[in-house]
Amino acid sequence: MKPKGLLVFLHGYGSDPDYVLAQAGPFEAAGFEVLAPEAPDHGSRGDGGLSPDDWEALARHATATVAAWVEELAAALPRWQAERGLPLYAAGFSMGAYVWHELISRRLARPAAAALIGMGAIPNVPVPEGVELPTVRADAYPPLPLLQIHGRVDPVVPLASVERTLAALAPAYSEYPGRLALLALENAGHELTPEMAAMAAAWLARWRPDA
Repeated sequence: MKPKGLLVFLHGYGSDPDYVLAQAGPFEAAGFEVLAPEAPDHGSRGDGGLSPDDWEALARHATATVAAWVEELAAALPRWQAERGLPLYAAGFSMGAYVWHELISRRLARPAAAALIGMGAIPNVPVPEGVELPTVRADAYPPLPLLQIHGRVDPVVPLASVERTLAALAPAYSEYPGRLALLALENAGHELTPEMAAMAAAWLARWRPDA
């Protein structure tokens, strides 16, 4: 069956595409072609990060990785779409979710819908002084349907930061009821579970023109 959408699924910091591709089944069953690019300095492109014992160096490296990936994806996404002739949909886990927030809020990419897992628009590492968070660009989001999925016992990215993300974006969505949502899962941590993947796939499929 011909895919009905291109889903670009971004992995987390210190991980690789295999982590998100392991949960690609529900998305493919829902009619999406899943593309999982590799982040700069990750997997075959590098060592995948620094020791968590050096928090300051790790935070700097994560920030640089995000900036480089945003730049790469801003150039690559239109090309991938043109090659396949499919509408774009967004999914991401942890760092990958935050990268999508940067792309969307900076109007560098315009997916038809997004399902982001494990992080909102407020990262768990300090951003450089003077750098704005995506939440200050809330007007760039609507009418994009955006679902955030998070574990209630996530020890890496507090649920409160995702709740703050939705609170900051909510005023911009006042005229678009049902297009901004949060699903917080009991007993789930900083992980991408089959249940999360199934929920994300259902949300994305809901917003396809053929739904």
